[in-house]
Amino acid sequence: MKMLFANIGNRDVQLKETIHFPDGSELTNDELLKNCRAHGEKLLSHESISTPFLIYPLLSKALQDIVKLGILLDRVVLFSTDQPEGVEFRRTDTLHFAKLLEKWISEEYAEAVHEVEIVRVTENPSSYDLMYLRFEEYMNHFSIRDVETAYVLLSGGTPAMNNALLFLSHKMFDQRVTCLYVKEFEEQPTYLRIGETMRKKDLCESLRILIRRHDYLGARELLETNRELFPKGYDTLHPLLTYAHHRLCFDFKKARAALDPLAGDPRMESLQRKIPDAENVPRSLEELIGHATILYEQGNYIDFLGRLFRFQEAWLSEVLKRKLRLPVRKNRSISLQRKELKKGFRGSEFDGYVASEFKNKLSSTALKLDRPTMSTIIDWHIEKNHPDHNLLQKLMRYSRKMDNLATLRNESPIAHNFKGVSHEDLQNNYGGEDFRVLADMREMYRLLFGSFPETYIFRETNDLVEQVLVHA
Repeated sequence: MKMLFANIGNRDVQLKETIHFPDGSELTNDELLKNCRAHGEKLLSHESISTPFLIYPLLSKALQDIVKLGILLDRVVLFSTDQPEGVEFRRTDTLHFAKLLEKWISEEYAEAVHEVEIVRVTENPSSYDLMYLRFEEYMNHFSIRDVETAYVLLSGGTPAMNNALLFLSHKMFDQRVTCLYVKEFEEQPTYLRIGETMRKKDLCESLRILIRRHDYLGARELLETNRELFPKGYDTLHPLLTYAHHRLCFDFKKARAALDPLAGDPRMESLQRKIPDAENVPRSLEELIGHATILYEQGNYIDFLGRLFRFQEAWLSEVLKRKLRLPVRKNRSISLQRKELKKGFRGSEFDGYVASEFKNKLSSTALKLDRPTMSTIIDWHIEKNHPDHNLLQKLMRYSRKMDNLATLRNESPIAHNFKGVSHEDLQNNYGGEDFRVLADMREMYRLLFGSFPETYIFRETNDLVEQVLVHA
């Protein structure tokens, strides 16, 4: 359905010249302007006399231009005031003007307009709040899908009425709205970009919400769908969002490549430098903690447990390498080469312990390491009074707290079962209401690597996107 919405004001109906009525009275434009209600009613009751003298300077120009485009309107909606008796400015009501316009449109544009609807506004037309409620009540009658095109004429009526019509038509019909403004002494209507501006403002806010939620793929799709609204910022925003999405997926190679079109921009080069190398375990763990934080804040608890499981696994491996100086190697899975065991703390005794304790996991060349195996090895070194046994005890207190969460992960759809995970499940399996797992992950990182960066990993990215949006 194609529609035209228009607020009717006191200049929507005018006279070509003074009208002289049979009773000897006369009517001028100035008089008509001051008392639209009474004089409009008189014009209606003397149609045969008044019709040749009437002109419609605002709506006629809008309709003429729309019809010239080959557009046939299913409905023209005229919002007119009709206040109750006793109201101070009731004399300015435009209900009878709307009826004159309805008759004129039905005769003059019979082929181009299927029907005309008059909507009575009985509330105070200067009240922004009341007009919003009245127009919202009317607009809610529509099924959004039914309206293909909505022309909105913002020339007549009060500022409050036009504000409500503008805002609510865009809220309802979005990009299907075209706004027009007709100046009294200009022949052509002006097509306003305020609707586009409002739409862009709403889109920017939607993009900001998605970015703060770290839904960079969703933000990129929204940007692509509305590319024409971002002529200045699109070529910067699109690579930025692509980079952020790939980085969030741990695809660091594609994240770097996404920023290549923006080479030479020091802000982008700064982001590229901060993308970790997957072979750099401390940086990868730092990134992993950041991603786990995002998933937890999003309420994506199953994937959060996946990140936590991987963190604990990699962290235990680093404890073996950095604190116990054990020859951990990477060969598809993490492995420990037996031939080098004797070089470490109580080497021969440890070699014998490994052969006895892990005989079912031991191949001829390597001990395959999993989380329980690594924890058991660290516990052996604590029991044997390793020089760093106090630190090792502290490290393992943190790690053991995570074991229940790792079990929870194993029962979820990302591992071996189909059990869901709630926030209460996380709390019940890790310290009750004092759920400090993210803080503990950062502390575990600090104890092993010396420091943890305070800057949130995507803060620079999000701040940059916000800056570009302002001028996009």
